[in-house]
Amino acid sequence: MINHDVDYIPATSQGNQLPKFTNNHYDYGTQERPGYDVWMDLIDKLGGSVDDGGALDFFELGFDSNSSNINEISFRLFSAGGPPEDDGGTPVTIDVAESVNTGLDESEAGIEAQRGTHILAWGEFGAIPKDFARYQGVEYDFLFRGAYVNTVTYKIDSKVESDGKHWQALNENTGVTPVEGANWTEITFVGEVENIQYSPWTDDKANLWIAAGSNSQSKASTPNAAQVGGTADPFLLFGAGMWDGNLVINFVDESNNAFFRTWAVTSDNTQFTFPSEFAYDTDDLNGVGPFPRGHRILNKPPFVVAGTDPITGLPFENSIIIITETFADEVTQVFKVLYTPDDTKDKLQCAVLDDGIVWEWTSTGAGASGNWKPLDEFNSDCFHNYQSVLNVKGVQEDQHTFIGPVNTDSAVEVTFNIPDIVDNASADYNQGFAGLCFQFPFPNMNGVLTAGPSFSEAVGEVYGGGDGPNEQHEPATFDPQNMHQTPDGFRGFNQTDSEEYGTTTHLTFFTKITETIINDKVLRMWSANIPIRVTAYDTADNVMTGDKVIPFNNN
Repeated sequence: MINHDVDYIPATSQGNQLPKFTNNHYDYGTQERPGYDVWMDLIDKLGGSVDDGGALDFFELGFDSNSSNINEISFRLFSAGGPPEDDGGTPVTIDVAESVNTGLDESEAGIEAQRGTHILAWGEFGAIPKDFARYQGVEYDFLFRGAYVNTVTYKIDSKVESDGKHWQALNENTGVTPVEGANWTEITFVGEVENIQYSPWTDDKANLWIAAGSNSQSKASTPNAAQVGGTADPFLLFGAGMWDGNLVINFVDESNNAFFRTWAVTSDNTQFTFPSEFAYDTDDLNGVGPFPRGHRILNKPPFVVAGTDPITGLPFENSIIIITETFADEVTQVFKVLYTPDDTKDKLQCAVLDDGIVWEWTSTGAGASGNWKPLDEFNSDCFHNYQSVLNVKGVQEDQHTFIGPVNTDSAVEVTFNIPDIVDNASADYNQGFAGLCFQFPFPNMNGVLTAGPSFSEAVGEVYGGGDGPNEQHEPATFDPQNMHQTPDGFRGFNQTDSEEYGTTTHLTFFTKITETIINDKVLRMWSANIPIRVTAYDTADNVMTGDKVIPFNNN
């Protein structure tokens, strides 16, 4: 890039005409972003007022190529409408009062606006984790690489395409046709991406996804007779599974009969302590650290938390409660009552992810678990057992013979056995489900402490402040603004994960569904245009769904 740092020159129509009467600092952090995108953000910002970090002017951006040197491009940025000097015209007047400033308007509180730090940083393509966008950038560069031109002088490390192969310059050269030798070496797509991890949240992390499901530790979750009010055990052992989009149900029928279901991560523990596998990995609270903000508990007998909510005065006993804050001592945690049952709230339900059981409140017939009674497998309809969860070849491995050791078996595959629920009257309709679950912080439990899936990562080590300084343990929930702390809990723009900063528009995952018929009587429901639903829950039980279609089976 040349001429970006010199004043605009009318004779050559090259240079930089940005104003010098205002002085602002635009902080883009350490993100690897296309230079063009950054310049366009800056141009949009300058359309605003000076107090807002702008210049009351709009600008146009262009580039001139150099046919004799493809490694060089000339910069031209000038006031919108074209520099009047170019055609002898008069300056163009822009009525800013009728214009729209499309830039971001955030500035740091307490700093003078026209000289403050204006945050224009955006994550790569708005996606998190960023790694796939980086991988995709290398892929695009490879696919659209320029052809070799024998009149061009190629500098060291220049890359070209010639005769269907890709080459990298070892020395500066002109007119040397690419062949393996002193001036050129052949490169491959695999070689360019072999050290770029494109799916860090799934690669070698099948057990972390198991942990995010229901009853991941395959607990002996069948309640005894006392827990169901003295009756016989109504159902068999629930195995490990995944939960679906029915964790939260708020329904009122035409007769004004209400039905409500919510969820919790854990319930009671016979030692009157929290289950330590869900705590951050520190040493300050009975051998374990604090529990994540947003951790929800069905506080049934024996009660882990006693007392009342300091704000509402509602009792913690028998309520669904949530952790809202952890003090600096990492011992004292603040609880809030989300829902508390009473004699008027029969049928209030709570789906406990750690148990894989839906518990229902009844106002009479208290047993060992008080008035909370476990429902049988048929009525615990939001939990679904799977056959296996494994790491397998990922999308890119299907397309390329070998893409490097960091991407081997990078996908997570979950297998469900779905019976013929159409013609088989005895089939369990709850088995008509296939899906994957995901929780923040990620992972949601310590792999070395679980009785089920074993893994080396601690709570929040991938996302959730598990590795953060001074054990800050944030962000414990997903933060779409993504400008407060990095996923591992650090602050500032000079951290290892600072490139993750920027407003997030989506989580990026490839999804493939493969339907295999193991019985010729099974109805093939979707050979193409397979509908899927993505459901997201927040800590206040707001629910958002998105419906997608996967065009083909096994694709």
